[in-house]
Amino acid sequence: MKNHSLLINLIVFFLVLFFFIIPPAFFPSRPVETISFPGTNLVLFLFSIFLFYFTQKKDLKKNKNNFFKLIVNSVLCFLSLFALGMIFNFIAFHFSQKTNAIFLPETKKEVFYIALSFLFSAFYEEILYRLYIPEQIKSFVCKIKSNFTVFVISEIPVLFLFALAHKYNGIFSVLNAGCAYIILRFFYKKTGNIFVNVASHFFYNLTMLFLALI
Repeated sequence: MKNHSLLINLIVFFLVLFFFIIPPAFFPSRPVETISFPGTNLVLFLFSIFLFYFTQKKDLKKNKNNFFKLIVNSVLCFLSLFALGMIFNFIAFHFSQKTNAIFLPETKKEVFYIALSFLFSAFYEEILYRLYIPEQIKSFVCKIKSNFTVFVISEIPVLFLFALAHKYNGIFSVLNAGCAYIILRFFYKKTGNIFVNVASHFFYNLTMLFLALI
């Protein structure tokens, strides 16, 4: 993380928490009635770009992973998410629960808009939930000597917040999102490269959309 003053870090952290993390977890979202250009997601995407450069080290080339390893980890992460999604979709189907809260696209333009929305939201969610929030919390409690305590404080609340942000899609979507958080966070910690997460998250969403269309 970049070195900013504690006051600046606290202000940005609580602004992000109360404006971007708390609302989707605790306040009901409006059902999607039409498929149009994802303007809101575009704004969130642009904000996440700012947050990424606000928090990251100046030298982003320090990551030792080569391109091949990043591709392999992206594929492994995607396959893990896909297997998890299939399991929860099967369980949801068994219990006659809906797992898709959006209208399926009927035209090429609507498919493009949804794909664009998936790209924006994948980048935004990975920056906030897998990178910024847990790492910022860790920096605040870095003086705690117990690694387990640091883990509980920085990971568990974020996991629940990310899971609850998917409550609009039903209980199985919440459970799926909670398990997906563990997978995505694991791959970020393993590679140190958030774009592995973004790619696997985006292609997972795109694949699930494709399966819903066929």
